[in-house]
Amino acid sequence: MEMIACISLLPLSLALMAGLWLCMRAYIALARKRGIVNGSGNNAVVTGGGIVIPIAYAAAEFYHLLSTGSLIYPWFFIGLAVIATVSFVDDIDNLSPMLRLAVHFLCCSLLIFQIIDSVPSFQPSALLIAVLLTCTVAVVNTFNFLDGIKGITGCYALTVLISPLFFTCHAINDLVIIAMVCAVIVFSAFNFRTPERCYCGDTGSISLGYFIAFYLLLQAVSQHSSPDSAAITCDFTVVTLTIVYLVDFSLTLLIRSIRRENLLQSHHSHLYQRLAFEGGVSHMRIALGYAATQLAISIVYILVPTSYHLSVLVLSILALTGAYTFISLRLNAARKL
Repeated sequence: MEMIACISLLPLSLALMAGLWLCMRAYIALARKRGIVNGSGNNAVVTGGGIVIPIAYAAAEFYHLLSTGSLIYPWFFIGLAVIATVSFVDDIDNLSPMLRLAVHFLCCSLLIFQIIDSVPSFQPSALLIAVLLTCTVAVVNTFNFLDGIKGITGCYALTVLISPLFFTCHAINDLVIIAMVCAVIVFSAFNFRTPERCYCGDTGSISLGYFIAFYLLLQAVSQHSSPDSAAITCDFTVVTLTIVYLVDFSLTLLIRSIRRENLLQSHHSHLYQRLAFEGGVSHMRIALGYAATQLAISIVYILVPTSYHLSVLVLSILALTGAYTFISLRLNAARKL
């Protein structure tokens, strides 16, 4: 993002943050009145505070519409509106997992259509579309499942949102990325504190995962002039720039499958949850640790030549898997004492 663009959008960013701050305060007051909370009594915390994520994106789109007469990413906007609405309903009254998954596939199809529409040179095969659809749904749900302690969603999301800006040319519209960064900062101000005022909820985590999947895929596809080259590397970009979350999610899912646990039931088996609840590590240290690890991997991935991208991905998976296993064994040993 050019410095001139940043400076020109600064007043708009400050105005947006002020508006989102007021939205958060209004939502928290309304949610408490309507009982949209987790827990009870003095321990009750408002859920669905991540509603500022889709609100911020909508604000960016409508501002662009008033300025230019057109939306920036119309198909993606429709998908985000649908997936955020369904997720908000789920925060209030639990919906069927299969219904949620069907909505995710529908909205991720709109996401991919938007990428094809935004990058005319990208004409993927049916097989590649199927692969990308699976990847985007996986990223969306990974962000949902790894929203379990205060601060982790905001810190990690900021890392992922900022990382692609280190590319020589970034593909996303400046107005959109600034709006999303502002939304995450405002949400974190209410969440990353003691005591926390709100949780992200499905509304925020699903919307955030949906935007990040679009953001990273658009960046990856825009860097290549042909579908063949994009097919080889776009998955590397999406996976590597979210690899810390994906490894935690995948290994936890594998272990729970081996134990024959019900994968649809809520649990506290993710490594970050075990560190917090079994290891007694502060939420702040875990959140910052996950974000710093991802940032380090992302910077290496972005700086090395494209030919080394697969190597960075493989080494990251091996290192993170080793760290996950080591920490899990230590926690298991401590539990037996």
